[in-house]
Amino acid sequence: MGELRTSDYYDNIYSTSGEYRLHYRDSCYYVLWTQILQFIKRIENPKILEIGCGAGQFANYLYDEGYRDYHGFDFSPRAVRMAKDALNFPFKVGDATNPNCYDCDYNAVVALEVMEHVADDLAVIRNIREGTSIVFSLPTFDDPAHIRWFTTRRRIIRRYYKLVDIREIVRIGQWFACFGVVGGLEPKLMNRIFKKRGDITLSYIAKGTCRRIKRLFAK
Repeated sequence: MGELRTSDYYDNIYSTSGEYRLHYRDSCYYVLWTQILQFIKRIENPKILEIGCGAGQFANYLYDEGYRDYHGFDFSPRAVRMAKDALNFPFKVGDATNPNCYDCDYNAVVALEVMEHVADDLAVIRNIREGTSIVFSLPTFDDPAHIRWFTTRRRIIRRYYKLVDIREIVRIGQWFACFGVVGGLEPKLMNRIFKKRGDITLSYIAKGTCRRIKRLFAK
């Protein structure tokens, strides 16, 4: 397991790695981003706030797809400078745990490769307005800068189900792409079952249905 890193650590990565200077189509994240975009397309008139905008590669992808209502921030000043040089979108330096970073008009949050780097990832979600659609990615592997990572969908739901109504999780290579809505609702029945039981099977659902029918006719 990795450890919490300072902004200097990420500044150095953005300064020395060629990965963040690539066109988004050449990025190792591109296939993941295509799934993220499919989730965003489900949101009506999205006003996007990107937490952890990095060097602006995903923002460039959004721009080319016709999205213009966008704000982004990142912990790394170096990343934000790179993003501003690449695209005329409102980027700023910010800490995801600071509520003041969420003062723009948004109805959709994107957080790609963010939650695993933040000590209090649940505080990040609590900063997001209830009813907001959220699209986020999580890694399946360890890294020196990963405080956490996830090997199953069940573990993702167990961590976030109290704060996010998780609608769909898709595994893309070494990442999970997740789509849901923040707060405002009690956890869905399926999320509760995931938390207690793990993976849901059709036979499990069928058995539960039969038991409920038997109790109904027994009354």
